[in-house]
Amino acid sequence: MKRLLVPAVLSASIHLSAAAIFLPCIAHSNPTGTNNLDPMTSTDNAAKTKVLILSGANNHDWKQTTPAIQAALEATGRFEVDVEENVMAMKPGAFAPYAVVLGNFNTYGKDAPATKEWPAETRQAFLDHMAKGHGLVIVHAGSSVFYE
Repeated sequence: MKRLLVPAVLSASIHLSAAAIFLPCIAHSNPTGTNNLDPMTSTDNAAKTKVLILSGANNHDWKQTTPAIQAALEATGRFEVDVEENVMAMKPGAFAPYAVVLGNFNTYGKDAPATKEWPAETRQAFLDHMAKGHGLVIVHAGSSVFYE
């Protein structure tokens, strides 16, 4: 088992953020129309919400924050979380299985990809996914998902 080396304060902060902010936000963005995401009414038998974390480049320490965010979400038992660390190579259909996209990615900093712009088809698929009512959660510098 891989251990995360996250300071207790950061870990607690991320966990509280996930519980206090993330859960209620996506409860209202569930495209299926069901209420199985409400933390007050969820059961162990409820389907887990699929979350895609965009990662792999950021001007902040995504190598620490992405695993901590993933662990905090999975610890609730309500989320199935995948991480994409090569955002620029994503195909347009990559967003389809996910109710929520979490942005912990940008094209600034030392880990920035050589190509700053998303492929046009992938960018449009992302925007279409959001327009269909799927959730988007941004973590700090992840608000710069698009370079411009």
